[in-house]
Amino acid sequence: MNASIPTGGRVPLRHWVAVLGSMLGAFMAVLDIQITNASLKDILGTLGATLEEGSWVTTSYLVAEIVVIPLTGWLAGVFSRRAICSARPPSF
Repeated sequence: MNASIPTGGRVPLRHWVAVLGSMLGAFMAVLDIQITNASLKDILGTLGATLEEGSWVTTSYLVAEIVVIPLTGWLAGVFSRRAICSARPPSF
């Protein structure tokens, strides 16, 4: 189970970078969810939707976000990171 940890007991820097990157990604996801929930009242007012219908708005947004994250990784593997990063601003 601890086969990747060297015998000296020190964890390599690349493992810490991976852990910190994962923590940052989780924090950004929670922050994004909080922003969506905070603006839900305005979104419902604009759409003229009830609270039950508004829950679908939040759920749809989160599902779309979950789909786009791995899709971006796959597209970067197919085309290249440079092509994907170059295509993002004009497509936005």
